[in-house]
Amino acid sequence: MGKKSEWWWRPDKEPNCAAEIAKDFHRYCKQIIKEAQENAIAGYELEAKEEALTRELVKAKNDKNEEQIERYANAKKDLEKQKEDILYHVEAVILNEFNKAFKSGSEYLERNHGPQLRHARRERFPLGWMKDGGKIEANIIDKYSYFSAIMNFIDKLTRYLKVEEYDKMVALYKTATDGRKYLHPDSKEEYQFSSFLVNRSFKDRISKELGCSISTIEKYIKAFCKAGILKMFGQRGSRGGVLYSDGYYVEKSSWRHKVNFVIDTKKYRKALREFNFK
Repeated sequence: MGKKSEWWWRPDKEPNCAAEIAKDFHRYCKQIIKEAQENAIAGYELEAKEEALTRELVKAKNDKNEEQIERYANAKKDLEKQKEDILYHVEAVILNEFNKAFKSGSEYLERNHGPQLRHARRERFPLGWMKDGGKIEANIIDKYSYFSAIMNFIDKLTRYLKVEEYDKMVALYKTATDGRKYLHPDSKEEYQFSSFLVNRSFKDRISKELGCSISTIEKYIKAFCKAGILKMFGQRGSRGGVLYSDGYYVEKSSWRHKVNFVIDTKKYRKALREFNFK
């Protein structure tokens, strides 16, 4: 293997590689434009024509033929203008092709790797309405400092699922419960719960990632349930542990969107103002 790029993945640091990828893209784009322009110049035989005009112009100057000098000088200027127009046209065509490819690539990534793209997006918690400058912010951001970190861990766990991961989640849910779905209080429509298994492995992962104790994690999960942020089903899955849910999935033919239980309502504002481990 060749030398790895400076932004290559390191276990201790996620890459910030967009700038490096952009540089590579720009270099490649310039290279293609240059090669296409050279091919166009050769194809139109402009260099050969320019050399011929230069020879004729030199000959006219040597013969001191003013009429021929003006004629070939003007012809050379016209040729240079033609060359500039061709180079600009080639550059414009190539850039438009790159733009089409860029859009096609973006569509491909969204279509085939949507979960991975969304997985790397910024963390959702705390939500905007939670940063109220008052009791909620003082409570869940200042006092209970792991609130957002644990919520973001759970949110990513259930929001960005590949098809096979989603199918496994649904299968586990059905084996651990009676298969009932979330009944929306307003629309009365039923939706699949976004569920996850809390076992020793789950707690170890959060503890390692966030640097907090397992007992602290357990306190937060209990408090989340008390506040209505999580729902505990109580039944144990086939691998042990307890099944919880942080929301539900609204599904259409071509997409699936997770909705958290905790939303901006009087009920949840009150719950977060009073959030505690008691």
